[in-house]
Amino acid sequence: MDKYIIFCDGSWCLIVRPVASSNADCIALAKEALLEAASKSKCIYLMGYSSPKPFTMQPQGFQATLGAMENAKSACWHIFKKGFCRHGANCCKQHPACEMPVHVLVESACLNSCTRFIGAFKQEIAEIAMAVTATLQACDYTDTVETVKDDCTQGWTIEVMPKEELKPHKDYLLTLAKNTMFSATSRSKTAYIMGYGTKPFVSKANGFVAMLGDMQDESRTCWDFYSKGVCTRDCECRWEHPECLMPINVVIKERSSMKCSAAVLEYLAQQGLLAPRM
Repeated sequence: MDKYIIFCDGSWCLIVRPVASSNADCIALAKEALLEAASKSKCIYLMGYSSPKPFTMQPQGFQATLGAMENAKSACWHIFKKGFCRHGANCCKQHPACEMPVHVLVESACLNSCTRFIGAFKQEIAEIAMAVTATLQACDYTDTVETVKDDCTQGWTIEVMPKEELKPHKDYLLTLAKNTMFSATSRSKTAYIMGYGTKPFVSKANGFVAMLGDMQDESRTCWDFYSKGVCTRDCECRWEHPECLMPINVVIKERSSMKCSAAVLEYLAQQGLLAPRM
């Protein structure tokens, strides 16, 4: 599997792209690895590590919190072990000196519905990806746009080549892509951007990824999971979660500049492939 870690908006995000293993296996492995890594640290703890729910469900992943302990003798072990302290600000023991959220996202499609609905969902996501592509192609800052279906993750990747290597242009193109995705999903009958009310886009080095999920019955929907991107009820939730999830990536491609030595430039000029240097 491919994986990389990014720091964004005051938290760490581990993005995993599975090759052969299932999404559930990747999530379980990430949980075990995080628990094991924290257990080897002398001062960093996974908050609520001995509680039934140290991890909070997210679309295709989970969220956890790491806390720093200054002194084991004076620490409030209840908040470190259970994840909460009933005494709050009046607690005489030390709470974490600092806390850091950690998000794990498995960047891969999850298709757990009937064949007919899976086909309709795939078509819906394809139309959203094409809508973003068309808007980016029409932008004056855009040189080229290439949209491909990723065979590995079963998601979509939209690669945008800007006309100029200017940061304002790149930022504008990413914002345009996000706004277009919001508009396209608002017109959709079944597709939603997961976490649309909080932080729906996970930033990357040269773009972002969004996870889109299906909704089949609004009256039975877990709106926390859709709007906030988290469900604290975990497997006990009686409301419906998406049966299908699919990622859409938007990537700003860097314009490569060909740099040749003076000898190469002179050779190209002699061959008539380049104007002679003055």
